[in-house]
Formats: sequence, C-alpha cells, structure tokens
Amino acid sequence: MGSPKKLQEEAGLHRTALEQIPVMVYELGDLAKSLVYAQVRPDLVKVYMAEAQLALADLLCQCYIMVEHLIYGNSMTEFDILLKVGMERQKERMAEVKEWLGDSISGE
Repeated sequence: MGSPKKLQEEAGLHRTALEQIPVMVYELGDLAKSLVYAQVRPDLVKVYMAEAQLALADLLCQCYIMVEHLIYGNSMTEFDILLKVGMERQKERMAEVKEWLGDSISGE
C-alpha cells in the first residue's frame, strides 16, 4: 500500500498532525450523516449505506495518515498494532460498562 501522507505532500498539502484532525472530523461527520440519512430514509437505505462505507474508507485513510504523522517506520504494521491495542482497550471499557450497569446491559 502506498503512503497517503506522501500522496498529500506530492499534491502540495503539508499538514501537521494537528491540522489533520479537522479532516478526520469531517470524514467522521460524513459517516454519521450517511447513517442518519439511512435511518430517516429507509427507502434509500442501500444508497446511504454505500455512502457510509465510502465515508468509513475515507476516515480509515485519514487515521492511517495520522499514524504516519505520529509513528515512523512501517505504518501498516504500526496501524495493525494500534488497532490491536484499541481492541484490547475496547474490551476493557465494555467490561467496565457492564460492571457499572450490571444486568441492565443484557436487557434483563
């Protein structure tokens, strides 16, 4: 896989990590918009879910660029490592939420 950050730089865009955050927020907003529209317009759910998939792809690309900003070396390997760390943290958070909510989280 090529470097999205390098492609940006070749196009004359030299964003810092801090300047990259609004782009990530924009892409997240596009994803949220598509999901809301899919719920509001069930007759167009396939169209909006396709848009949501594209928005997610764009957001993941921006996340990858952030990895390139913050970590040097093989970004894909680092991306995979960060993803594994994030999954472990998610498991920990879900255990905490379950502990806080007790049985109400399972709908009982």
